[in-house]
Amino acid sequence: MASNYFRQNLYATEGTDALSYLHNRGVSDSMIEEFGLGYALDHFEDMRNYMLKQGFSDQNLSTIDLIKPKQGKVAEFFDSFRDRVMFPIQNNLGHTIAFGARTLSGADPKYLNSAEHPLYHKSDVIYNLHRAKTHIKKQDFTIVVEGYMDAIMMYQEGFHNVVATLGTAFTPKHLQKLKRLSNKIVFAFDSDNAGQAAIKEAGMMALAQDMDVYVLTLPGAKDPAELLLEENGKESLEQSIEAKKALIDYFIDTRRDFYDLTEVLDRKNYAIEIISLIQTSTNALVREAYIQKLSSITHLSGDNLMYILANIDKEKAAKQDRQVKKAASQKASNSVKLSVEDYLIGMLINTQKFIEQIPSDMQLSSPVKTKLLHDLLAVIQAGEFNSSQFINQQDNDRIKTYLGFVSLYIEDTLDEKSESWVKNEIDALLRKIQQKTTKNSTDLLKKQIQEKESRGEMDEEYFTLLKQLQDGLTR
Repeated sequence: MASNYFRQNLYATEGTDALSYLHNRGVSDSMIEEFGLGYALDHFEDMRNYMLKQGFSDQNLSTIDLIKPKQGKVAEFFDSFRDRVMFPIQNNLGHTIAFGARTLSGADPKYLNSAEHPLYHKSDVIYNLHRAKTHIKKQDFTIVVEGYMDAIMMYQEGFHNVVATLGTAFTPKHLQKLKRLSNKIVFAFDSDNAGQAAIKEAGMMALAQDMDVYVLTLPGAKDPAELLLEENGKESLEQSIEAKKALIDYFIDTRRDFYDLTEVLDRKNYAIEIISLIQTSTNALVREAYIQKLSSITHLSGDNLMYILANIDKEKAAKQDRQVKKAASQKASNSVKLSVEDYLIGMLINTQKFIEQIPSDMQLSSPVKTKLLHDLLAVIQAGEFNSSQFINQQDNDRIKTYLGFVSLYIEDTLDEKSESWVKNEIDALLRKIQQKTTKNSTDLLKKQIQEKESRGEMDEEYFTLLKQLQDGLTR
């Protein structure tokens, strides 16, 4: 309904400038119709009034961000989009769920998207995917561009396997959607710093999913929409697609100009930058091939480059381990309270020191915690302890969550603490646990004795319980 309203405006008198803008950008009338392009009038309540007449309520319109409440006013609203060319955003079924809007007046921001709402989540939606998906499967690769106009102009010229981002960073969810259609992805982003950074970030995510990742280099550093307006622009774009470079090759070539490879330090820094890209790939053959190529460029030995790669791998693994612990901690923070036993287990996970102070037959308050304690001691004594590995090897997700929480909690507590502090803390924890164990045992004996007395059972078992209680109190 809103799409129809905006489309009608485009062909009204007040939409003349918007229609001229689209024609000047090379968009044909058939593409305007195909993509449902329109215009939001430069009025504060025109769209709202139209939609109310169609039976929608202010609450409906506000929920999907077509209108916004006036500041400090109750039940008063204004149109979210004014004096803008409108680009409907569709879901995978082709249903319009949001809008992108380009200013005509020069107002900031230049492009404005609908705010997220129950039907629209930017991390889930890719512009033009519902049209492109069959063509992506058929041609076995996806072209990803940055803007609506790039996608529309490429689609108009027959490049039907094109999709666009929505003014936000590409996400793993976006890549998963595209990977299901084809394992090949080609980025055609702007050549400015922001565009190059976006290619690198999205490309590394795609490499991590073992996708085949390519980059287009466009003549004259133009974007696709600008290139297609030129004479022979379509042929130039076809040639660029044919000459596309694999992501790592692209950055090997483009980043080389930023370093003086006759200088040792520049060779080192260039190598580290490229290796950070190589490391992202999960394919061993790809890694080996690029290490050999980088070695021939930098004249650094392949063994040394592999050593750098291995260290980056270790740093990445350590970072992921910290993220696992942090996620587990956040999940458990609202439901877990630390007891002295929890502190002890957390201490052992983080320090692995002074375990000789802990009795090998020590019992905790529950069989589960007792088993965890004994398993910890066994692995530490064997000299094979890795905290993240120990946590992830647990069969029970709740135990994993618990261990992650106590580990991260104690990790913060131990920050910059000396070994003597750790030793004294473990001593104190053991004393408290022993005191608690003794109290629990004493309380249980008292309860059993009272039950015997209430039943008048002054038998042998009764006197045995009395002796056990006396021995415990005098110990």
